[in-house]
Amino acid sequence: MTATVSFTIDSPHGPRTATAAYERTGTGEPLLLLHGIGHHFQAWHPVTGILAAEYDVIAVDLPGFGASAALPDGVPYDLDTVVPALGALCAALGVERPHVAGNSLGGLLALEMGRRGLVRSVTALSPAGFWTQGERRYAFGALRAMRAGARALPGPAVAALARSAAGRAALTSTIYA
Repeated sequence: MTATVSFTIDSPHGPRTATAAYERTGTGEPLLLLHGIGHHFQAWHPVTGILAAEYDVIAVDLPGFGASAALPDGVPYDLDTVVPALGALCAALGVERPHVAGNSLGGLLALEMGRRGLVRSVTALSPAGFWTQGERRYAFGALRAMRAGARALPGPAVAALARSAAGRAALTSTIYA
C-alpha cells in the first residue's frame, strides 16, 4: 500500500518540507530502492516480493516523480540537494544507514549516498553519470527535449498514443527500448 512521509530538507532559503510516496514491505535489514529517471517505485514490483523475504524493503518515488511532490520552490534538483533529502527521508522513516539499490538516476544517487557514508551497502544498476562531456550534453539535451514535448502535448493526445504499441514507442523510445 502506498504511503507518504514528510521530512525537512535544507535549502538556500532555510528549512523546507518535502514529501515522498513510498511502499514498505518485509522484515529484516532495511533496503531502500531508487528508480530511474521518468519512472516511479512500481518499477521495483517484479522483485519487491523476493527481496521482502529477507529485507525491510522501502521503494520510494524520488522527489518530483510518481506520486512524490517536486522539491519545494527554489530548491535545486542536484546531488547536493537530493542525496541529503534521501537521508532525511530515511530518518523520517526511522531507518539508519539502509542498504540501497538504484537503477539509472537511482543508481547515481545510491552511489553518492554510499560515498557520503549514508548507507550500509550500494547496488547500482546501470548508474547515470559515467559519461563523457559529449554524452552528458546529449543526455541532458534529450531529457530537456522530452520534458518540453511532454509539457506541450495535450493530455488526451498522450492517452490516445498510450493505447497502442506504436504510440507507446513514440512516447518512450528515447529512454526505453
